[in-house]
Order: sequence, then C-alpha cells, then structure tokens
Amino acid sequence: MTHATESSSGVSSVASRSLDPTPTPASFAPNYGPTPSVHFADEVLMQEGSDGSRLATLVAQSLSVSQNRLPTSGQSSALPSAVRFMSYGYDTQNTSYEISEASLLRDIIYIFQGIEGKVIKFDQANDAYRIDPKLGVPKPVRELVHKVAELGWLYRKIRKYLDAHAGDKAMGLVGQSFCAALQQELTEYYRLLAVLEGQHQVGDAGIVGEGASGSLTLRRLMVWTYDPMMRLRTLAALVDACKGKKGGALLSALHSNMQHGDPFVKSLVRHILNLVARPIRVILDRWIYEGELDDLYNEFFVAVDYDTKYDRLWYEKYSIRKPMLPSFISMELGTKILNIGKSINFIRHVCQDRNPSEEERRRH
Repeated sequence: MTHATESSSGVSSVASRSLDPTPTPASFAPNYGPTPSVHFADEVLMQEGSDGSRLATLVAQSLSVSQNRLPTSGQSSALPSAVRFMSYGYDTQNTSYEISEASLLRDIIYIFQGIEGKVIKFDQANDAYRIDPKLGVPKPVRELVHKVAELGWLYRKIRKYLDAHAGDKAMGLVGQSFCAALQQELTEYYRLLAVLEGQHQVGDAGIVGEGASGSLTLRRLMVWTYDPMMRLRTLAALVDACKGKKGGALLSALHSNMQHGDPFVKSLVRHILNLVARPIRVILDRWIYEGELDDLYNEFFVAVDYDTKYDRLWYEKYSIRKPMLPSFISMELGTKILNIGKSINFIRHVCQDRNPSEEERRRH
C-alpha cells in the first residue's frame, strides 16, 4: 500500500510524489491583472470562480484524493494505534496533561472564527491567542499553534471594525463601501473555513494523526493558511490606516498602502481601492457633466457654500477641499475638475441655459 511508505510529516505529505501524488493547493493570491496606474473603475469584473472559493475547492479535492488512498475498514487494524490518535504528553516544563492533535485542530478552527476554544484562549496581556500554559504541550507544537492562531486574531480585528462601523452613516458612502469590500473578502474566508471544518469532522470519524494521509494536520493547516494569512494581514493593515477617515482622505490612505513591493499586496489593495472609489466616481461624473454637486456627507474634494449669491458664484461658491483631495489626483487636475463643473453650473444658473447635457440624454 502506498500510504505505508509516505513520510509522516504534514508538510511533506502535501508535496507532490511520483506515485499517487496529492494535489497541492494553488496560491490564494488574486489575479486582478496589472494596472499601470490607479483609476476609477466603472465596473470591476468579478472572477467567475473567486479566489477564496477556488482555494477551498482545491483543499477539499486534496483531502478527498488522499482519503481515497486510505485502507479499507478491513485493513485499518494493521495500522498502529499511534497513527490513529496522536497525543502530546511530553513537555520539559509541564507534563500534567495530554492534549491530542485533534483537540488542538478543533480549537484552532474555532479560533479562526474569533471564538475561544477549550485549551486556546485569548490572552489580553499579549493581545493574542495562546494555549493555556498549565497544559502539557511540547514547545514546538505550542509555537506552531500560536503562529496559525494569528489568522484568528486578524479575523477578530477586521470583524470588530465591521461590527463597529457597518451601517454608520457618519462614515459616508466611501466608508460604507470600504466596509462592504471587507465583508466581501471575509465571505471568501468563510468558505475556506467551511471546507476545513468539514474535513476535520471527516477526520474525527476515521483515521487522524500525522500518519494519516487523508487527515487535517497542524503542519498541513500551516501550509494551507499561509496565503489567507497574508490576505488578512493586508486587510488588517488597511483597517488601521483607514480608522477615523472618510471620503477622499480614506482613498488616500488606501492608495498609500498600494505603494508596496509585494505584487500580492499591491494587487489586493488596488482591487479594494477600485471598489471603494465608486461613490466618488458617481459624484465626479455628475459634477463634470451636469455641474451639480451631490455630496451629502462632504466626502468630495469640491466644497460648496450655499449662502453665496449668484453674483459671487464664480469666485466664492465653490472651492477645493484639500483634506478630501485623493493623493492620486494632483492639485492641478483637481483645479481643472473644479473649473469644469463650476463653468457648467455658472452657465445653467446665471446664464439660464437649461439644455440637457449629453449625460442627461443618455440617462433619460
């Protein structure tokens, strides 16, 4: 049987073999395609198969193929009991308890959802998920669990931001778009969690442990969550950068994070920026085509003073709101946009020219 000759390491079991290879999960990195510069996207074409669901499918296929290679029920008794259940009881500092790998995996899946487990708790002092120090877990295993648990800490941070700001009108349309983009990313993350939890339940019903090629192990989990970890780290960094900001200032914060040497991070931030900038694009289109400023939450970089009389309209009514000017729009370009909309507004209100614009004709 091929499974008896394979290495017991979780990482090596993921790697390809010359006989009966186990598929390796593909990269979780998005493929939005290179863009030479930042621009407002009229429509961001969504991939037919999203990155998160694609990785979740590949993980499921990988585990499914491996499970097909497991021995039948009549052959399982030939495996040693240590393969079917692996526990950690040796620790130079603490040997009072034995914790099985299956128990740690179950807790980690809870941690990925921001929920404390039985042995892994949130440590307020260290601001991280930690295994109870009283439990006997070897130091290498403990450190591996702490590294994987960072994914749960990142999810908890993003989820906390969404719960506090989703639906908050004070953030404006751009802030709400940012929350919607974060929620869209977490939806793909939930699909991956569903696959991992399902495979763990399958492992509980059959053979578990490092030697079982079809089971979910700590080392395999470390490999398969590497790209999602990078993705959530980027989202958590965006959350920190955008706190307390709205409108064009929020777009500037996103754009500054796009100046990154990692193509993965740059592509992800560009995708988020294109989604979040849509409300500003709508305001901009109406301003330059109709001369009307529809900015309910003062997010646009053109400010208006409604108390100004018509005889002072050109000089005093409209101005540049510098804090809301996105960093990817220069002051020169912003001034041109201001003058375009101001000219149309002047013609319509002072010169009383009510002819519909080309944009209005297309709309009606």
